Amino acid sequence: MHIQNWFQVPAFNEDECDQIQALCDQVAINDASVIAGRRFVSKLQRNCKAGWIRSDGPNDWLYKKVDRLFNDVNNRTLGFNLDGELETLQYLEYGFGQFYGTHVDNGADQVERRKLTMVIQLSSPRSYTGGRLRVYGQTKLRHAPRERGHAAIFPSHLPHRANPVWTGKRKVLVAWKRGKKPLS
Repeated sequence: MHIQNWFQVPAFNEDECDQIQALCDQVAINDASVIAGRRFVSKLQRNCKAGWIRSDGPNDWLYKKVDRLFNDVNNRTLGFNLDGELETLQYLEYGFGQFYGTHVDNGADQVERRKLTMVIQLSSPRSYTGGRLRVYGQTKLRHAPRERGHAAIFPSHLPHRANPVWTGKRKVLVAWKRGKKPLS
């Protein structure tokens, strides 16, 4: 399987999405930042709200399922050498005019060992307009699924962007799976 491919999968049912959203509603969200050697906020590159879902107690089931989804897709397709390490899950909210410009999820510093990215749709597609997630890869697919509970899973080196939301609010959960070494 070519490492420029990406995949969409039905990941969570409605009840699970409600449980995830309840967890997300309990976390503090702030202006999202961009990692570039150090943390900073750049409204020209990224303009949304972010919070973090820790891997403890009531969140354990979520981490196990995300990990299983990553492993299933990786084992069937890309075959990356993963080390079992999931990063802390990130909850994102995009309101009117909010976006994340074209970027990749791995690179230098603390994100260099990211191998796979997963973006899980929590909002109903009817609850917002705009905000499509565009992944630049070598598949016929151009945009991530908008169906609630569906996920886009892609190599973290693929460029992607979240287009501006025009009405409503787009809510997603983002996960990253690491490998033993950076992808070279």
